[in-house]
Amino acid sequence: MTKANRPTGLDFVQGKTRFDIIVELLREVGDDIASRDRIALATSFSHGESAWVAETAWQAAHRGLHVKREASVGGVPRVDLEVAGTAVEFKSTFASWALNPATATEWEKWLGADVDKLKAGKNPGVVVVTTAALTMGVAHQRQAFKVMYGDPAHGDLDPQQLLEEGVRAIDTVLRPRCAQVHRVDLHPGTVPLNGGSVFLTALVGAVNMQAVRAGA
Repeated sequence: MTKANRPTGLDFVQGKTRFDIIVELLREVGDDIASRDRIALATSFSHGESAWVAETAWQAAHRGLHVKREASVGGVPRVDLEVAGTAVEFKSTFASWALNPATATEWEKWLGADVDKLKAGKNPGVVVVTTAALTMGVAHQRQAFKVMYGDPAHGDLDPQQLLEEGVRAIDTVLRPRCAQVHRVDLHPGTVPLNGGSVFLTALVGAVNMQAVRAGA
């Protein structure tokens, strides 16, 4: 199926829960080479969260869905994205940060605040936690982040192994807070001018039952 004849609007959402819709949009991001590469470049500047939000919004708009940025939804102020009435918050990190024992105690606080905010609302709520691992050649703009390939803190893990360990660590914090969690793996994004690749994964969590209820 080509982009030109993909279903839009009601045809796209038919038979899907709100959670399914967000998962499908992230898959669309993963299928779009340009989207992946833009996220990879943004990840080399900081943590890439704004690029994830923008690319997901673009996919939603091109599916004919109502989408708003930094919107108030169901009594929840300033969520990252509203997609067809669903409140969506994004959190972006690096696999190496998830493995850092010094920051382990901060994960509940870092993730829990946004999950609790969505749960307090009346609308379906979904949280998207993205994880990145840089490959050889990707120079991160902020060296103090210590996320570049070969950093001693990573031990002997290659980027794929590092990504898996990071996602596993985040999943242990996210899953107990959600009604359902789904993982969306993207093909690596490429930084321009042979700048290397970035491994990218998103964990999508439905924070309330409205998000996984058919026809909600």
